[in-house]
Amino acid sequence: MNNRKIKGYIKTFFITIVVLNVVAFIPLLFHDFFVQFDPSLSQSYLNSPDYLNMEAYKLQQLKKEKNKDYKINIELARIYMRLNYYVLAENEYKEAIIKEKNKSFIYFELAQCYLIQKKYDEALTLIENLQFKNTTSLINNKIKFYIELMNAYYHNEEYYKGYKIYNKIKKYYPDTNKIPKVIKKIYYKIGLTLVDEYVINGKLEKAFELLHELIQINNSNIINYKLGLLYFEQDPKKALDYFEKVYKSDYSIINFDLYKRLLENLQMDAYYRNDIVEMELYKLKLNRLNFNLNTKYIQDDDFTINILKSKTYRVYPIKIAIIDFEIRNNTNLNYNNLMLTLLYETNDKIKKETSFKLLNSKNQPIKANETSKKITLREVYFINNERNYEEYDEYKIKIYLNKNKKIERTLIGTITLS
Repeated sequence: MNNRKIKGYIKTFFITIVVLNVVAFIPLLFHDFFVQFDPSLSQSYLNSPDYLNMEAYKLQQLKKEKNKDYKINIELARIYMRLNYYVLAENEYKEAIIKEKNKSFIYFELAQCYLIQKKYDEALTLIENLQFKNTTSLINNKIKFYIELMNAYYHNEEYYKGYKIYNKIKKYYPDTNKIPKVIKKIYYKIGLTLVDEYVINGKLEKAFELLHELIQINNSNIINYKLGLLYFEQDPKKALDYFEKVYKSDYSIINFDLYKRLLENLQMDAYYRNDIVEMELYKLKLNRLNFNLNTKYIQDDDFTINILKSKTYRVYPIKIAIIDFEIRNNTNLNYNNLMLTLLYETNDKIKKETSFKLLNSKNQPIKANETSKKITLREVYFINNERNYEEYDEYKIKIYLNKNKKIERTLIGTITLS
């Protein structure tokens, strides 16, 4: 019996030792949870204005001691950039270049500083006058700079300058098929707008030339439609080919009054030429178009979008957009199954899509010359803090209507969130 007790005591002793060792090891296992948090080590503190201003002050003092060291100017300029002190950053970069003229990266960082300040021409002059050997690294940096500058010119509505930058980029790509898609995408946007400017200024040959160049990048409905408009007077039959091509694919971008006038002009021309067969053909096309307009299609001026409220709030790292709007029925028609579709895009990429029935303030189908009930949209976008050009993100909400789910929808307006 005594032996059993002794064995029990020994067993209890060893179990106690094991338990105590495990308990002692737990704090080591979860050491990070028990260490007191030091706010000065947090990433948010290291990015705070207080910390950055303190670092800038240290560098200013150090610059007095080592006034020939260009690296101090670079570090100080980068801190000023993070603080949005762009004029101070610009001065530091310029001082660094005076001290060290043979470092190409300083010029590109200064050019970036110019771009943020919208000093686009100064940035271009700086990079165009570089006196460095064209290495692969330097060419890549130039192309990257040109892309950002072309994008900047586009958003600043300086389309011809953006067009000229694209031609500079093309020199680095003997095979135009190898030009990156991001470059072609920006150029395509610039080109479409520039075509309209050429037409307004009577430069039709340049407009034709540019459209045929753009169609190699993107054979889109909008280019075919613009070609149809340009051929409207010069070659009506060719214009009709383009109109019909677009009509089969995306009728919503067509001005139907122009389309009908084109068919009427062709019908009248056939009449004067006494071509009965051709005249009947255009008459048939007109009748079919009028039937579709009355039974299927919605035209973009049939409805009007009235913005009641539009506000954007920035609470880093998010951007909140609130839009209130209503839609007015300008027609004499009552709609029982009118569907509204909202297409959300970021930089031309579809992010989501929602559809619902358009109703009036009484939650009933919208009637002739009536306004819909208020529609409220609340959207949240995350800001990418690693990009200098966050403001160049394009957030769009495209608004479509269609008479029912089986019929193709019509774009009646676009809300752009800045």
